[in-house]
Amino acid sequence: MLLKERPGGLAYSLYATDPYHSPSAPAAFINTGGGDRDSWGGAALPLNAWTHLAATYDGTNLRLYVNGTLVS
Repeated sequence: MLLKERPGGLAYSLYATDPYHSPSAPAAFINTGGGDRDSWGGAALPLNAWTHLAATYDGTNLRLYVNGTLVS
């Protein structure tokens, strides 16, 4: 869905699905200069339905929301 790169790697990203993770669920990633931080949803998104995804980072915690509900 959304990806921002910086020189040398990832800055942040938001995915509706990630085939490398089981179950294939939404995920958010951020890199502030060290390793990537990640936050994963627990279930795949429903097909043929609108879903609102959002992620926040407060300098410590990366949070993932699905339809306004905190999932990770």
